[in-house]
Amino acid sequence: MAYVLQQFRVADYDTFERVFLEDGARRRRLGSTGGRVFHRVGDEREITVLLAWESAAKAREFADSYELQEAVKWATSDVVPQSIVVLEQRLETEA
Repeated sequence: MAYVLQQFRVADYDTFERVFLEDGARRRRLGSTGGRVFHRVGDEREITVLLAWESAAKAREFADSYELQEAVKWATSDVVPQSIVVLEQRLETEA
């Protein structure tokens, strides 16, 4: 299993959420199998997104895509330098 981990600051969470949800069909088409959105405790504008992917190759294709860069720009009008990392799962535990 591969993941894309994104971290950034949004200007307005509601705008971000709308853009993120509208982009779901495209992510699914590219191989995403789902994801989660988190915010930092005490600051809902500090966002972390974790998306699962069918493969590392598809995750990398998404992470490098022009469409992702444009969607992030649109959803995060005062974005500070963002972080986008492709990860592969090595271990899973129950606790």
